[in-house]
Formats: sequence, C-alpha cells, structure tokens
Amino acid sequence: EVQTAQAQVRSAISALLANPSLTSRQRQSVLRQQEALEGRDSLRRLADILPPEDQIEPAEEWTVGNQIYWSNLRQQIQSAFLVFQSGLGSTADLMLSGFDSHDNHDPIHALLYTHLADSIDYFWDTAEAMGLADRIVLVVGSDFGRTNFYNDGDGKDHWPIASYMIMEQGAPWGNRVVGATDELHFARSINPSTLATSNNGVILTPAHIHKALQKYLGIESYARSVGFDFSQTETIPLFDRSKQTRT
Repeated sequence: EVQTAQAQVRSAISALLANPSLTSRQRQSVLRQQEALEGRDSLRRLADILPPEDQIEPAEEWTVGNQIYWSNLRQQIQSAFLVFQSGLGSTADLMLSGFDSHDNHDPIHALLYTHLADSIDYFWDTAEAMGLADRIVLVVGSDFGRTNFYNDGDGKDHWPIASYMIMEQGAPWGNRVVGATDELHFARSINPSTLATSNNGVILTPAHIHKALQKYLGIESYARSVGFDFSQTETIPLFDRSKQTRT
C-alpha cells in the first residue's frame, strides 16, 4: 500500500511539472516535494546500514598540561561514509580543532598530529572496506598556520602561511610538492605555469588550490553558476605530474 501511494504521488508530481500554467513559485514547490520524496528512499537506505550503537566510533579525550582535548573525528569519518554509501551525499566537511596553541605548543601539536595521522589511516581503511576508496579525493588543510617563533608561553601565535595535502588512491600526480617557503617560513612566489620558484611569480593561496580542484573534479561550471568560481585567480597546473616546485 505504501509503494502504491508513493507511485501515485510521483505520478501526480510528474503531471504537475508537465503543466505549462504553473508559476515559478509553484514549480519550485513541486520540485522540492519531488526531492523530499526521493530523499526518503535514501534515508531508508541509510537507516538500513547504520551500525549498532556498540560499533559507532567513540569520541577520544586527552589531557595536555591542564587542558582537555576532545575529538570525534573518527566518528565524523564513519558517518560521512555511511551517508555516501546510502546515496544521500557525495561530500563532507570533517573538522579537528585544538591547534590554536598560544601556549604549550609542542606537546599539543604532537598529540593532535598523531591523532590526525591515525584518523587519515582510518579514513582510507574505511573507504576501502566500503568499496569507495577509488572514488575519493581527500583534501586536508587549515585556515592558517603558526608563527615561526615561540612566544613567552612556549606557544605559537597566528601565521598567515599554511599548507594543504591532497590525496587520491593511485593518483599519478602524487608525491609532489607545489609551493615553497624560505628558511623563516615566509611564502616564496612561484611561476604559475612551471611551478618553479620565481621572484616575479605569484604567492600560492587557498584560492589557487580550490580553483584547481574545481577543474580537476569537473565542477567549474556549477561553481560559476552559484557564484563560487575564482575567475580573478591565476590557474596553476596543480595536478600536472610533470611539474612541481623545486628550491
């Protein structure tokens, strides 16, 4: 009976969308109803593959000095892959915080980077187990870095130079470095065509990375249509395996 009712609703939606007299607002409302109906099937698939509670990745907690650090990054990864497998989503934004180490920098970052490395291993192991590893591009990055010196509290403050790591299974463009800094961790400019360091080049920014990613993933036109293109940013051959930055 449920399937019959859903078929009737789908038929009614199709008939409405074929009606040339629908206003723009009415058409949008019908399309939202159609999306909601289609999403219900994906939600059912997600419910069917959810693990029992004792198999959900637990959050982790550590103490460094007098500070408590907490992360559910592995749980985020597990949840993201379940959503991918159900068909409800194709991208996820995963977060690990705590790197704002204005005091006691070294032990904090040693802990967090170890946890991050372990979590990246878990990410790829999970992707492999779910049969999704060959369909994933993983981008690891931060909004800013830490200073090239310690402050009075053995911490490091905000620094505008950071880095990205991009991973893909069997990527022919892997094992390369694009961009450079000097011995004091100031950014060096690079030639946007050859990627070699150059006094007359450009300073690599997140905009360059995301522009290259949009092209690589084939979503340039979509990004442009929703106002997220980088038309004013230089194009760099980030995924050209024959080029990299050498200092």
